[in-house]
Amino acid sequence: MVHRGPVHTPMFAEALFIACWYAGLDHTLCVALLAGYLSHLLTDSPTKMGIAWLWPIYQSPIRLPLTWRSGRAMIEWPLALSVVTLSVLHIAM
Repeated sequence: MVHRGPVHTPMFAEALFIACWYAGLDHTLCVALLAGYLSHLLTDSPTKMGIAWLWPIYQSPIRLPLTWRSGRAMIEWPLALSVVTLSVLHIAM
């Protein structure tokens, strides 16, 4: 399976959210999972590979004008640390 195939789309995030919700899991957990998945897609959007935001209607990736190469620690570590820090601050409040 291609890494950025159907699993890397908003439609999959929605399907995952619905499955989580109907499985009876805590609704806060379902929303957090959806938010995390969508934030992952947002941070993958400006990469050179882009994201197929409109899949299955339009399968080509949509890229932003400013792109970076994914997998670079210089970019991904600050993003990851920012998300973790904001999450911890939110939980602490």
